[in-house]
Formats: sequence, C-alpha cells, structure tokens
Amino acid sequence: MSLSQRSWAIAGVGLTLAFFLSGIFVILTPLPFLYFLLQKKNEAWWEIALPCFVILFVFYLLALVPLSLFYQSHPNFAWILPVPGMSLLRFVSPEMVTFLGLLYYLFFMGIAFFVKEDLTTNQLGRHTLAGTLLFFFAGALIFSMTAYGGGSSPLEFLDHYYLSVLQEVLALKQKGGLNEEALLFVEKNISQISLSMALLTPALGGISIIFVAVVNLVIACKVFSPFVEKLKIIKLNEWTFSFAWVWGAIASLALVLANSYFFHSTLMFAVGANILLVLLFVYFLRGVAIVSFYLEKKNFGLFFRILTYAFLIMLIHAFLIPLSLFGFFDSWFDLRKLTKRS
Repeated sequence: MSLSQRSWAIAGVGLTLAFFLSGIFVILTPLPFLYFLLQKKNEAWWEIALPCFVILFVFYLLALVPLSLFYQSHPNFAWILPVPGMSLLRFVSPEMVTFLGLLYYLFFMGIAFFVKEDLTTNQLGRHTLAGTLLFFFAGALIFSMTAYGGGSSPLEFLDHYYLSVLQEVLALKQKGGLNEEALLFVEKNISQISLSMALLTPALGGISIIFVAVVNLVIACKVFSPFVEKLKIIKLNEWTFSFAWVWGAIASLALVLANSYFFHSTLMFAVGANILLVLLFVYFLRGVAIVSFYLEKKNFGLFFRILTYAFLIMLIHAFLIPLSLFGFFDSWFDLRKLTKRS
C-alpha cells in the first residue's frame, strides 16, 4: 500500500469511528466504508472494516465501564462521546454490551455492503430488502438470546425497558412543567403504553434498518457520483417495487381492523400492526420519490428542493399518511407514468 493509499485508509477509519461515536450521526457510519467499497471493492474490508472493528473492540473493553461511571457522576458531559449500547448497562453485563456494540458496528458495515450491491447493479431496493430481512431476523435472534440470558422473555425485557424509560421521561417532564392533563394520561396508562411500544418494537426495528439504508444510499448517490461513474445513471426518484406489496398492506390493515372490532387478540394486533407500520413507511418513501420526481420534472431549483425535503421531515407526522397514500396509489395509477416511458 502506497503512502497516499495508507493516508486515505487512515482517513476512512477515522471518519468511520467518528460517525460511530457521534451520537445522532451514527447512522452515517456506513458511508466511508461504502465509498471504499465502490472504489476499491474487497480491499475495503481489511483497510477500513477490520481496523475499525479491532479499535472498537479495545475501546469497549477498556473505556466502556470507566466512561459509564464518569457520565453517571457528570451527566452534562455524556454528549461528548456517546457510546452505542452504554444505556444497556442497567440491564446486561459490560461483556454483553461490548458484544452488542460490535454487532451494531457490523450491522453498519453490512448496510454498506447491501447498498453497494444496489448501486452497482442499479436494482434499487432488492439487496437492501434482503439485507433488512437478514438483519431483522439476526437481530431478533440475538435479542431473544440476550433477554432469555437475563432471565426474562423478549416481551418482558422490552416492557421493563420501556417502562423505565417512560418513568424517567415523566420525572423529567414533571420538573419541566409538562401539561398536567398529559402527565395524568401517561401516568394512568403507562403500563399499556409500555406494552404497546414493546409489541411494536419489531416494526420500529425494521423501519430503522430501512431508514439507515435509505439515508446512506441517497447520500452516496448525491455525494459520491462525481467520483464514481456508475452512480451518475441512477434515478432515485424513479424507484418503485412490485404491485404484490399492495395486497400485504390491505391484508395487514384488515387484520388490525378485524382484531379491533371482533377478536381483541394481542398476538393478532402485534402481527397486523407491525406489518402495516413497515409497509406504511415503505409507501411513504415511494411517496417522497414521487414528490422528488415532479420537483425535478418541473425544474425547481436545488434550494427549493432542499427546503421541501426539510419541510417534509420536520412535519413528517402530518405528511406520513398523505405521502404513504401517494405511494400506495402509485401502484394502481402509475402517477409518474414510468410504465409508458419504459
């Protein structure tokens, strides 16, 4: 490896570690590795992924517990170096947190690999979907083993975790002067709220995986395209998927409604609601692609596009359903006329 190549590799390792230990920007951890995969393919595994893994392994072993104790004594400094998984020390051992933290890092490397496959084959979503399913079931298995290892079922573990989080939030909000009516509602229904959050965790996990993959895919296309020729031909706003997904959305909605009116089964609610939430998010992404398509078609400037996307993100609670419906009906009516163009 030449001096220039070594310098690029060191920069890639440093940037990967900086993202991983940055808190909110942790979702960008795959980007440096993804860039090296697009440029150098298999060499990226031992130039970027492996050195980062070794450094993080040593870091977790040596710094996890001391940092946790320091942050407990000085909570105002916890933002300086947020360590993924540190909050789990209340429930599992430092060794388990180290194991889970390293798996979390490997998850990001896996995201980079599957996004790279999507970009290099120009089959947007196919490999990412496969990766999402792989990570989801692997994560479910590991989490179940962790929960049973701690002497509780996965649902009990999640219920206990969310209950403790809600109690902490309530304590903070009481000090901060939250609306008394809202406080009373949460306090009265805290057990039901924590159980509902636990039941919907699979959907939140699946949505999180898809979100991380999509963010890195979009940034890679926009930022890396001047340096990677094959990215210039990719049209993200023409992304679509099979019509068969429509029946999954209809079936899951029917299951949730039937359970609400007739069966009142916790299991039926969990199955229907989790599938529906994931599909709702997927169709929301398709709706965003439709908006992007027409912004480009009408030749709106870059500033206006960025402003529009920022507006959609800030008011996602208001636009989630309308854009999801856009995406859903695009399956029926081809709102972008992609079939006619092809």
